[in-house]
Amino acid sequence: MATQGLRKSGLSAGEQQLAATGAELAALDDRISAALRNSLAPNTWRAYAADWRHWSAWASGHDLPVLPAVPLDLARYLVDHAGLLTIGTLTRRLSAVSKAHALSGRADPGDDPAVREVLRGLRREHGTAKRGAPPLWTSDVERIIAVSRTVPNLLWGTGQGSAEVRDRALLLLAFTSALRRSELAALDVADLEPDPAGLVVHIRRSKTDTAGEGAYIGIPHASRPRLCAVVAVHAWLDRLAALTGTARDELSGPVLRPVDRRGQLGSLGASRHGPDARLSAAAVRDAVVRRARAAGLSPAHGERFFSAHSTRSGFATQAAANGAGERAIMDQGRWKSLQVARSYIRRGSVFTDNAAGRLGL
Repeated sequence: MATQGLRKSGLSAGEQQLAATGAELAALDDRISAALRNSLAPNTWRAYAADWRHWSAWASGHDLPVLPAVPLDLARYLVDHAGLLTIGTLTRRLSAVSKAHALSGRADPGDDPAVREVLRGLRREHGTAKRGAPPLWTSDVERIIAVSRTVPNLLWGTGQGSAEVRDRALLLLAFTSALRRSELAALDVADLEPDPAGLVVHIRRSKTDTAGEGAYIGIPHASRPRLCAVVAVHAWLDRLAALTGTARDELSGPVLRPVDRRGQLGSLGASRHGPDARLSAAAVRDAVVRRARAAGLSPAHGERFFSAHSTRSGFATQAAANGAGERAIMDQGRWKSLQVARSYIRRGSVFTDNAAGRLGL
């Protein structure tokens, strides 16, 4: 179409060829931009953008060059924010600056020995202990599920409101699958495959799967039906079919959807969504937090409150405590880093073959 337009423009053959080549190059540039955007997860790009803005504001406020950054200035930036920001945040901000320089074809100031040594010194001075969301144990999940079954509902019966049915499916699926909240929110009905052994979940894309290869994980039947993720998911899909007036075998679209205070699909207010809307990752987090608070759960002193990540960390912690091997835990949770997985596994296995129990005390 663009070439036909050029032919009608009155340009000479040579000018048309140059214009056509320019249009093709522009189209290739757009495809390059899209490929670069897809090289990292959207959340990573958003974090990098915020980190870059923070560095840019600090450098501009001190009349220092932003790009290319001077290694000494970058070291000053790190020292200036040590104690205010965690070492993990500073490390990510340094990564954002490095990424900006790489994309612009400039040398990475973060590779400078002085910057690396300053960061190493700050790690030693301030420590790198993480204060992540505490894990949910099976006993916690059981308590949340039990409380959800006591919520009054005039239409469906006590504990059977649409929000309660959905949240039981959400929580038990999250706990047994170790899915991230973004992965839970992205699930479609077509991604769930019934199996005699339980349920097969197809994860089409995830935070660590930048190539989009996808993965399949299995959710086995639980010995206690009231805590069975497979039973809970099927109950929610039955409810979803009833609410949408769709035959169960014709159900499609998002698995997890907003439910308003009337028990209808969608949400009320200025940002109203229809019955086919997808529950956002933030709403997944809010559902876990709301149910944990309703159940009266409280973390250990000094810890953060539970979040959606508590189901993922809780899976690894509880599985390790129950004797599951590292490889099996990592496979289900799709952890690429043994170090990250072990940060949860160690908490769950502190009493497994504990040498202190062999002291004869």
